[in-house]
Amino acid sequence: MQTSPENFRQAMAMFPGAVTVVTTGEGDGRRGMTATAVCSVTDDPPSLLVCINRKTETGVEISRNGRFCVQLLNDRDHALALRFAGATGLHGAEKFEPGRWQTCVLGMPRLEGARAALFLRGHGRA
Repeated sequence: MQTSPENFRQAMAMFPGAVTVVTTGEGDGRRGMTATAVCSVTDDPPSLLVCINRKTETGVEISRNGRFCVQLLNDRDHALALRFAGATGLHGAEKFEPGRWQTCVLGMPRLEGARAALFLRGHGRA
């Protein structure tokens, strides 16, 4: 028996996983999204697999500049995760207000107080 898409989504929502925010860009060109499809690939060289839809604002900006930051969120960052997931209706740089953001040495937004922040160069695959 095949499960319905709704039942499948409900089941997948119960899977525990790390919640991250992927950010890129500078100034008014900052973009970001919540991502749970993030996993380590290898430690030599250090590599992550980050699944991002290239058609999203964040995907377009990463394709343009080739850099992004993956922040592992703390438990207290639930509202921020929802904001970057699009639940509040904000777009683009609006998602970063309010927030505890710094600019890293590569010029990208970095969440102050994240459990971890990894700065990466993209090597996109189709």
